[in-house]
Amino acid sequence: MADANTPDAATGSSSATEQVSCPTLPLETAIANLRLLAKYKARSHETSKTTHIPLLQSCLGPDARPGPTVVFIGDSMIERMLTTGGSPNFPAPWPSPFLMDDEALASEHGPNAVRFDRAFNAGVGGDKIENLIYRLVGSEGNEDEEKNLPGLLPLFAEIGTVKMWVLQIGTNNLSPKKGMPAAYESMLQKVIAALLSIRRKDGAPSYVVATSLFPRKDVPTKFVRAANEWVKEASKFGQSQFGEGILDYLEAPMEFETGEELSEEVAKYLDDHVHLNRDGYRVWAHTLYGRVQAEMEQQR
Repeated sequence: MADANTPDAATGSSSATEQVSCPTLPLETAIANLRLLAKYKARSHETSKTTHIPLLQSCLGPDARPGPTVVFIGDSMIERMLTTGGSPNFPAPWPSPFLMDDEALASEHGPNAVRFDRAFNAGVGGDKIENLIYRLVGSEGNEDEEKNLPGLLPLFAEIGTVKMWVLQIGTNNLSPKKGMPAAYESMLQKVIAALLSIRRKDGAPSYVVATSLFPRKDVPTKFVRAANEWVKEASKFGQSQFGEGILDYLEAPMEFETGEELSEEVAKYLDDHVHLNRDGYRVWAHTLYGRVQAEMEQQR
Protein backbone atom coordinates (compact mmCIF):
# COMPACT_ATOMS: atom_id res chain seq x y z
CA MET A 1 0.00 0.00 0.00
CA ALA A 2 1.32 3.45 -0.90
CA ASP A 3 2.21 5.78 1.91
CA ALA A 4 -0.51 8.36 2.60
CA ASN A 5 1.95 11.17 1.77
CA THR A 6 2.83 9.92 -1.70
CA PRO A 7 1.18 11.41 -4.83
CA ASP A 8 -0.66 8.14 -5.51
CA ALA A 9 -2.19 8.12 -2.02
CA ALA A 10 -3.19 11.75 -2.32
CA THR A 11 -4.94 11.29 -5.66
CA GLY A 12 -6.37 7.85 -4.93
CA SER A 13 -5.20 6.42 -8.24
CA SER A 14 -5.47 2.75 -7.24
CA SER A 15 -7.96 0.59 -5.36
CA ALA A 16 -5.57 0.28 -2.42
CA THR A 17 -5.15 4.02 -2.07
CA GLU A 18 -8.86 4.62 -2.52
CA GLN A 19 -9.26 2.89 0.83
CA VAL A 20 -6.72 5.27 2.36
CA SER A 21 -8.79 8.27 1.23
CA CYS A 22 -12.05 7.06 2.85
CA PRO A 23 -13.79 10.14 4.30
CA THR A 24 -13.76 9.24 7.99
CA LEU A 25 -14.23 11.86 10.71
CA PRO A 26 -11.27 13.63 12.30
CA LEU A 27 -10.55 12.00 15.65
CA GLU A 28 -11.23 15.24 17.56
CA THR A 29 -14.68 15.53 15.95
CA ALA A 30 -15.51 11.90 16.67
CA ILE A 31 -14.56 12.33 20.34
CA ALA A 32 -16.54 15.57 20.64
CA ASN A 33 -19.62 13.81 19.24
CA LEU A 34 -19.32 11.17 21.95
CA ARG A 35 -18.30 13.14 25.02
CA LEU A 36 -21.76 14.24 26.18
CA LEU A 37 -23.00 10.64 25.86
CA ALA A 38 -20.35 9.15 28.15
CA LYS A 39 -21.38 7.76 31.53
CA TYR A 40 -19.01 6.78 34.34
CA LYS A 41 -19.16 3.27 35.81
CA ALA A 42 -16.72 2.19 38.50
CA ARG A 43 -15.96 -1.16 36.88
CA SER A 44 -15.44 0.49 33.49
CA HIS A 45 -13.04 3.02 35.01
CA GLU A 46 -11.09 0.45 37.00
CA THR A 47 -10.66 -2.13 34.24
CA SER A 48 -9.68 0.48 31.70
CA LYS A 49 -7.21 2.17 34.04
CA THR A 50 -5.55 -0.91 35.50
CA THR A 51 -5.72 -3.40 32.61
CA HIS A 52 -6.41 -1.98 29.16
CA ILE A 53 -4.50 1.30 29.35
CA PRO A 54 -1.26 -0.23 30.72
CA LEU A 55 -1.32 -2.81 27.92
CA LEU A 56 -1.71 -0.06 25.34
CA GLN A 57 0.94 2.13 26.95
CA SER A 58 3.38 -0.77 26.60
CA CYS A 59 3.10 -0.16 22.84
CA LEU A 60 4.43 3.40 23.16
CA GLY A 61 7.84 4.81 23.99
CA PRO A 62 11.42 3.71 23.29
CA ASP A 63 10.87 0.10 24.41
CA ALA A 64 7.48 -0.23 22.74
CA ARG A 65 6.29 -3.61 21.58
CA PRO A 66 4.20 -3.92 18.39
CA GLY A 67 0.64 -2.67 18.86
CA PRO A 68 -2.71 -4.45 18.41
CA THR A 69 -3.96 -5.36 14.96
CA VAL A 70 -7.40 -6.75 15.87
CA VAL A 71 -9.44 -5.23 18.72
CA PHE A 72 -12.46 -6.94 20.27
CA ILE A 73 -14.41 -4.23 22.08
CA GLY A 74 -17.66 -4.16 24.03
CA ASP A 75 -19.20 -5.63 27.16
CA SER A 76 -18.98 -8.94 29.03
CA MET A 77 -19.74 -10.93 25.88
CA ILE A 78 -16.34 -9.75 24.67
CA GLU A 79 -14.56 -9.78 28.04
CA ARG A 80 -15.57 -13.34 28.91
CA MET A 81 -13.80 -14.53 25.79
CA LEU A 82 -10.76 -14.23 28.07
CA THR A 83 -12.18 -16.41 30.85
CA THR A 84 -14.98 -18.70 29.68
CA GLY A 85 -13.49 -18.69 26.19
CA GLY A 86 -9.97 -19.30 27.47
CA SER A 87 -8.27 -16.80 25.14
CA PRO A 88 -5.61 -14.71 26.95
CA ASN A 89 -5.39 -11.00 26.21
CA PHE A 90 -2.86 -9.09 24.13
CA PRO A 91 -0.34 -9.98 22.84
CA ALA A 92 -1.34 -13.67 22.89
CA PRO A 93 -2.57 -15.14 19.58
CA TRP A 94 -6.31 -15.40 18.91
CA PRO A 95 -8.11 -17.73 18.95
CA SER A 96 -6.42 -19.72 21.68
CA PRO A 97 -6.08 -23.51 21.27
CA PHE A 98 -8.64 -23.81 24.09
CA LEU A 99 -11.16 -21.83 22.05
CA MET A 100 -10.32 -23.53 18.75
CA ASP A 101 -7.83 -26.37 18.56
CA ASP A 102 -5.53 -26.94 15.59
CA GLU A 103 -7.73 -29.64 14.07
CA ALA A 104 -10.86 -27.47 14.23
CA LEU A 105 -8.96 -24.47 12.87
CA ALA A 106 -7.70 -26.39 9.85
CA SER A 107 -10.89 -28.35 9.13
CA GLU A 108 -13.22 -25.34 9.38
CA HIS A 109 -11.03 -22.62 7.89
CA GLY A 110 -8.50 -24.37 5.65
CA PRO A 111 -4.99 -25.80 6.02
CA ASN A 112 -3.41 -22.33 5.82
CA ALA A 113 -5.52 -20.87 8.63
CA VAL A 114 -3.43 -19.10 11.26
CA ARG A 115 -3.90 -17.64 14.72
CA PHE A 116 -3.75 -13.86 14.75
CA ASP A 117 -1.04 -12.26 16.85
CA ARG A 118 -1.62 -9.08 18.84
CA ALA A 119 -5.38 -9.38 19.31
CA PHE A 120 -6.58 -6.98 22.02
CA ASN A 121 -9.64 -7.64 24.20
CA ALA A 122 -11.23 -4.38 25.40
CA GLY A 123 -14.40 -5.85 26.88
CA VAL A 124 -15.80 -4.82 30.27
CA GLY A 125 -18.54 -6.70 32.08
CA GLY A 126 -21.75 -4.78 32.69
CA ASP A 127 -20.98 -2.03 30.20
CA LYS A 128 -23.85 -0.29 28.52
CA ILE A 129 -23.07 1.63 25.36
CA GLU A 130 -22.68 4.86 27.35
CA ASN A 131 -20.08 3.16 29.59
CA LEU A 132 -18.13 2.00 26.55
CA ILE A 133 -18.24 5.58 25.29
CA TYR A 134 -16.82 6.72 28.65
CA ARG A 135 -13.86 4.40 28.15
CA LEU A 136 -13.35 5.51 24.56
CA VAL A 137 -13.20 9.24 25.32
CA GLY A 138 -11.85 9.13 28.89
CA SER A 139 -12.28 11.78 31.58
CA GLU A 140 -9.91 14.65 32.38
CA GLY A 141 -9.74 17.69 34.64
CA ASN A 142 -11.35 16.08 37.69
CA GLU A 143 -10.57 17.59 41.11
CA ASP A 144 -9.85 14.07 42.28
CA GLU A 145 -7.01 12.97 40.02
CA GLU A 146 -7.89 9.34 40.67
CA LYS A 147 -11.02 9.91 38.58
CA ASN A 148 -9.01 11.05 35.55
CA LEU A 149 -8.92 8.45 32.79
CA PRO A 150 -7.06 8.50 29.47
CA GLY A 151 -9.35 7.74 26.55
CA LEU A 152 -8.82 4.56 24.57
CA LEU A 153 -9.39 6.29 21.24
CA PRO A 154 -6.38 8.65 21.47
CA LEU A 155 -4.18 5.77 22.62
CA PHE A 156 -5.19 3.52 19.73
CA ALA A 157 -4.69 6.46 17.36
CA GLU A 158 -1.20 7.18 18.70
CA ILE A 159 -0.18 3.53 18.41
CA GLY A 160 -1.52 3.42 14.85
CA THR A 161 -1.60 -0.34 14.25
CA VAL A 162 -5.29 -1.33 14.44
CA LYS A 163 -6.54 -2.96 11.26
CA MET A 164 -9.88 -4.27 12.48
CA TRP A 165 -12.45 -3.75 15.24
CA VAL A 166 -14.98 -6.37 16.33
CA LEU A 167 -17.74 -4.53 18.21
CA GLN A 168 -20.54 -5.98 20.30
CA ILE A 169 -22.34 -3.66 22.68
CA GLY A 170 -25.94 -3.18 23.80
CA THR A 171 -27.17 -6.27 25.62
CA ASN A 172 -26.98 -4.40 28.94
CA ASN A 173 -29.13 -1.61 27.49
CA LEU A 174 -31.95 -4.07 26.81
CA SER A 175 -34.97 -3.93 29.13
CA PRO A 176 -37.05 -7.11 29.56
CA LYS A 177 -40.21 -4.95 29.40
CA LYS A 178 -39.30 -2.17 26.97
CA GLY A 179 -36.52 -3.51 24.81
CA MET A 180 -33.78 -1.19 23.57
CA PRO A 181 -33.91 2.57 24.35
CA ALA A 182 -34.59 4.73 21.30
CA ALA A 183 -31.26 6.56 21.66
CA TYR A 184 -29.25 3.36 21.13
CA GLU A 185 -29.06 3.46 17.33
CA SER A 186 -27.78 7.04 17.22
CA MET A 187 -25.22 6.30 19.94
CA LEU A 188 -24.05 3.21 18.07
CA GLN A 189 -23.65 5.23 14.88
CA LYS A 190 -21.37 7.63 16.74
CA VAL A 191 -19.32 4.80 18.27
CA ILE A 192 -18.82 3.22 14.85
CA ALA A 193 -17.80 6.58 13.37
CA ALA A 194 -15.30 7.05 16.20
CA LEU A 195 -13.71 3.64 15.65
CA LEU A 196 -13.45 4.35 11.94
CA SER A 197 -11.65 7.61 12.72
CA ILE A 198 -8.66 5.58 13.96
CA ARG A 199 -6.17 5.20 11.12
CA ARG A 200 -2.92 3.32 10.89
CA LYS A 201 0.41 5.10 10.65
CA ASP A 202 0.41 4.60 6.88
CA GLY A 203 -2.92 6.45 6.67
CA ALA A 204 -5.00 3.35 5.94
CA PRO A 205 -8.41 3.19 7.65
CA SER A 206 -9.38 0.52 10.11
CA TYR A 207 -12.30 -1.84 9.46
CA VAL A 208 -15.30 -2.29 11.78
CA VAL A 209 -17.48 -5.37 12.15
CA ALA A 210 -20.58 -4.65 14.24
CA THR A 211 -21.94 -7.95 15.53
CA SER A 212 -25.51 -8.82 16.40
CA LEU A 213 -26.65 -9.29 19.99
CA PHE A 214 -27.43 -12.80 21.20
CA PRO A 215 -30.71 -14.28 22.48
CA ARG A 216 -31.28 -14.08 26.23
CA LYS A 217 -33.38 -16.05 28.68
CA ASP A 218 -34.67 -12.92 30.44
CA VAL A 219 -35.46 -10.68 27.44
CA PRO A 220 -38.14 -11.51 24.84
CA THR A 221 -36.66 -12.54 21.52
CA LYS A 222 -38.67 -9.83 19.73
CA PHE A 223 -36.70 -7.16 21.62
CA VAL A 224 -33.36 -8.74 20.73
CA ARG A 225 -34.38 -8.96 17.07
CA ALA A 226 -35.52 -5.33 17.07
CA ALA A 227 -32.21 -4.28 18.61
CA ASN A 228 -30.31 -6.19 15.94
CA GLU A 229 -32.26 -4.35 13.25
CA TRP A 230 -30.90 -1.16 14.78
CA VAL A 231 -27.37 -2.58 14.67
CA LYS A 232 -27.94 -3.32 10.98
CA GLU A 233 -29.29 0.17 10.38
CA ALA A 234 -26.37 1.78 12.21
CA SER A 235 -24.03 -0.25 10.01
CA LYS A 236 -25.88 0.79 6.85
CA PHE A 237 -25.75 4.42 7.96
CA GLY A 238 -22.01 4.12 8.48
CA GLN A 239 -21.60 2.55 5.05
CA SER A 240 -23.53 5.42 3.47
CA GLN A 241 -21.31 7.95 5.25
CA PHE A 242 -17.89 6.32 5.06
CA GLY A 243 -18.08 3.60 2.40
CA GLU A 244 -19.02 -0.08 2.33
CA GLY A 245 -15.43 -1.28 2.23
CA ILE A 246 -14.60 -0.40 5.84
CA LEU A 247 -17.74 -1.44 7.74
CA ASP A 248 -20.02 -4.45 7.92
CA TYR A 249 -22.63 -6.18 10.08
CA LEU A 250 -22.13 -9.75 11.27
CA GLU A 251 -25.07 -11.99 12.10
CA ALA A 252 -24.95 -14.30 15.09
CA PRO A 253 -24.05 -17.93 14.35
CA MET A 254 -26.96 -19.90 12.93
CA GLU A 255 -26.76 -22.13 16.01
CA PHE A 256 -28.07 -19.17 18.04
CA GLU A 257 -31.22 -18.68 15.94
CA THR A 258 -34.41 -19.19 17.92
CA GLY A 259 -38.16 -18.66 17.82
CA GLU A 260 -40.17 -16.30 19.99
CA GLU A 261 -39.44 -18.57 22.94
CA LEU A 262 -35.81 -19.39 23.59
CA SER A 263 -35.30 -22.94 22.33
CA GLU A 264 -33.44 -25.62 24.24
CA GLU A 265 -31.05 -25.88 21.29
CA VAL A 266 -29.97 -22.28 21.88
CA ALA A 267 -30.19 -22.36 25.68
CA LYS A 268 -27.57 -25.10 25.77
CA TYR A 269 -25.00 -22.50 24.66
CA LEU A 270 -25.75 -20.18 27.60
CA ASP A 271 -23.95 -20.23 30.95
CA ASP A 272 -26.73 -18.24 32.65
CA HIS A 273 -29.50 -15.90 31.46
CA VAL A 274 -27.26 -14.01 29.03
CA HIS A 275 -23.62 -15.16 28.87
CA LEU A 276 -22.25 -17.82 26.56
CA ASN A 277 -20.74 -20.99 27.98
CA ARG A 278 -17.59 -22.62 26.65
CA ASP A 279 -19.39 -24.33 23.77
CA GLY A 280 -21.15 -21.08 22.92
CA TYR A 281 -17.84 -19.25 22.66
CA ARG A 282 -16.44 -22.00 20.46
CA VAL A 283 -19.38 -21.67 18.09
CA TRP A 284 -19.08 -17.87 18.03
CA ALA A 285 -15.31 -18.08 17.51
CA HIS A 286 -15.77 -19.92 14.21
CA THR A 287 -18.13 -17.22 12.92
CA LEU A 288 -15.81 -14.44 14.09
CA TYR A 289 -12.73 -16.17 12.73
CA GLY A 290 -14.15 -16.38 9.22
CA ARG A 291 -14.71 -12.63 9.13
CA VAL A 292 -11.39 -11.74 10.77
CA GLN A 293 -9.52 -14.08 8.43
CA ALA A 294 -11.14 -12.60 5.33
CA GLU A 295 -10.42 -9.01 6.33
CA MET A 296 -6.86 -9.60 7.49
CA GLU A 297 -6.04 -11.38 4.23
CA GLN A 298 -7.54 -8.43 2.34
CA GLN A 299 -5.26 -6.03 4.21
CA ARG A 300 -1.99 -7.90 3.64
